[in-house]
Amino acid sequence: KIVVNLGFNDIHCNMAADKVFADYKTLLGKLRGFFPTAKVYLVKVVHAPLFDDYSASEAEFNRLTDETANALGVTLIDWSQKIAACKQNCFHADGVHPNEQGYVLFKQAIADAVANK
Repeated sequence: KIVVNLGFNDIHCNMAADKVFADYKTLLGKLRGFFPTAKVYLVKVVHAPLFDDYSASEAEFNRLTDETANALGVTLIDWSQKIAACKQNCFHADGVHPNEQGYVLFKQAIADAVANK
């Protein structure tokens, strides 16, 4: 089982969603070459409070991964739903990095996904 967490930094450094998606597919191809039978999970990009201007790019990247997950044989992990449901602040004061509560939810989302597949 391989958990991939990518896209957040690239998108927030002004890389276009389609370019990030192309890089993701390249990485996925390399992973499949080295680990052909591995189950691959992708953590979807979560919205951080500091990056309101990037909501459209985040949504576009997540849309691309949603539309291709089955064809690419990837299970998506969306911990943004857990963040919204907890109704607590899940980010440090910098508005970028998860705080302790955010990492609890991150860990839980990954554990739930990996246990179910």
